Amino acid sequence: HARNAVALLEGRPPSELYARALARLARRLTLAGERPTAIELARQALALAEKFDDDRTASDALNTLGMARCLLGDEEGLDDLRAAVERGENANAPDETSKALNNLMNLCWTAGNLDEAEQCLQANFELSHRYGLTAVLRWLEAEAVYAAIMRGGLRRVDELSTQVLANLTGGNQYQLAGNRACRAIARATRGDLAGALEDSDVSYAEAIRIGDAQLLAMRADRALVLVLAGRRD
Repeated sequence: HARNAVALLEGRPPSELYARALARLARRLTLAGERPTAIELARQALALAEKFDDDRTASDALNTLGMARCLLGDEEGLDDLRAAVERGENANAPDETSKALNNLMNLCWTAGNLDEAEQCLQANFELSHRYGLTAVLRWLEAEAVYAAIMRGGLRRVDELSTQVLANLTGGNQYQLAGNRACRAIARATRGDLAGALEDSDVSYAEAIRIGDAQLLAMRADRALVLVLAGRRD
């Protein structure tokens, strides 16, 4: 649908609608792994958004641009994500701001910027509480588990992940594999090998079932748990 929307608007006079369509296609291509093309389209969308003083679409385009650049190893993409947060705030667009904060947080983790990632998480919690973004709050509770494991807070990981897993519903079921993997590591490290192996089995099976893009990381997590449990299979 994103490609069709762009195709329908190509050749017509530039418009805010075309900028939004380009931004949406760029996001889809980023997630599909077509990042160089996504970068080109995101920059086109951003230029159009600037022309029409459309901060909301500019935030969307900058979010995608930053993601794609970072995923290609260009950490200057973090500046695009910071700008996406700012433009979302300028537009009073909580959805765009929240998405930009979430992506900036995750890519700060990848870059090792743990303090900035924590600031993004807390800012997103505050934003989501302010605007009543219930689904986002549930998502952020799961993300807080990853923040805790990044800092080695294994008892905290066990506590938070248990709460999250008890309340998973709807779209947040995607967080099942990641939270189980984190709890498996926490439990194995703290000596609960039976619980760790159970979590690891469920996590790995779920990651395979849904075709999780982070399956390779899940394999590494599972290998760690198996080693801690004394298994070599």
